[in-house]
Amino acid sequence: MYGLEHIKMYGEDLSYVLGVCDGDGCVYKEKIKHNMPFPSMRKDYADTYCIELKAKDKEFVGEFMQKLVRVTKRPDNRKPRSIFKSGNFWRVVVRSKQFGKFYFNSNWTGLLKQYPRGYLRGFYDSEGNLSYIKGRECIRLFNTEPKKIQLINQLLSLLNIKGHTRIYRKRGIPTNYSTNTIDLYVIQINGKSAKEFLEKIGSNIPRKQGGDENRRM
Repeated sequence: MYGLEHIKMYGEDLSYVLGVCDGDGCVYKEKIKHNMPFPSMRKDYADTYCIELKAKDKEFVGEFMQKLVRVTKRPDNRKPRSIFKSGNFWRVVVRSKQFGKFYFNSNWTGLLKQYPRGYLRGFYDSEGNLSYIKGRECIRLFNTEPKKIQLINQLLSLLNIKGHTRIYRKRGIPTNYSTNTIDLYVIQINGKSAKEFLEKIGSNIPRKQGGDENRRM
């Protein structure tokens, strides 16, 4: 598990990685078979965790990889060489048993309240979008889990950013791909609060950074 010194050194990056993993990223357990020289030992497996992100924005995946490498303290010979293309997406996979245990077995609410900007930036890069209503910024953050929506609202309030939460799509409503089995929630941040969000939190994805250039897109 990550101790206080590690969190103090990498807290902002760790918070960002957690925000991405709660959005487009995923963390899952994997069994790796040992290449043992004796047949009787070849059935031994070691558990580890994979942290993976697949997204269309190259800048986003690259930034996630850099922060994840710092957080997991990968030695040079075990770092991912680079992000790679997978169909229409960019992808990166890093293995870390320590991070996996931290992600699933730790209560990191205190960490996120200490570094709210990192988590919100990671979540916005993953599950957010930016649009304009009558020329003013409008940010939307989407998720299906009420607990995550509640956490995000708490972190926004720490930064004095106001958002409105509602059900964006109710369960049972068909989409282009399938029928929703759970409610999809949205936190909508408008006008002055959206501008504050972009100034205080920002994004690693150019089209989500706001400004006059994006306003014309």
